[in-house]
Amino acid sequence: MTEGKDFAGSVRESLSTVFRHILPGVIILAVSSLSIPDWLKYIDITNTISTIVLAVIALAVGNAWYVFHRYFVLQVVDYLFYLAGAKGQPRKEARSDYRGDLAKHVSKFFLTLPEQIAMGRHIRDRFSSFNFMYVVSEAFIIFAFLADDLTFLGEHKTTAIIGGVLGFLAATWQYSIVRLIDEKFVELNS
Repeated sequence: MTEGKDFAGSVRESLSTVFRHILPGVIILAVSSLSIPDWLKYIDITNTISTIVLAVIALAVGNAWYVFHRYFVLQVVDYLFYLAGAKGQPRKEARSDYRGDLAKHVSKFFLTLPEQIAMGRHIRDRFSSFNFMYVVSEAFIIFAFLADDLTFLGEHKTTAIIGGVLGFLAATWQYSIVRLIDEKFVELNS
């Protein structure tokens, strides 16, 4: 029974990782096709090779976008929260050492993780969800600005931009919640 649970958990973990990186790529390609349809005009989804190529493109684009979002855009948001002294971790102390405070918090988080694996998974899943919200929002904003006038996004540019900005704000709200959960997780288990 334990082996079955371990195997199922391992499969779930692997699928979660793949989808965390390929799903943003699928959304980005879909949104880009509403903006600049010519980018994908040579892809024939009824052809197996084209479908495989499209999946590889989606994986590469999704992974690249996710990583640049996670380690640039979100890092800027995190730094702004830090400078503002917002609740959650990392939190600015009397001195200002963002990188040091971030490293200290991440170290404490991972030291705590073995004691509370389920909670760590919950935080990771929430984190992945709001990152996905950010990626979708960013895609709509960027591709609305790049849209050809006669495309769907070109005709609904203002709506797409407003929707993207609202989505970005909603993701930031979720981020503020995860900062607090993350902080309490480390505090309660230290």
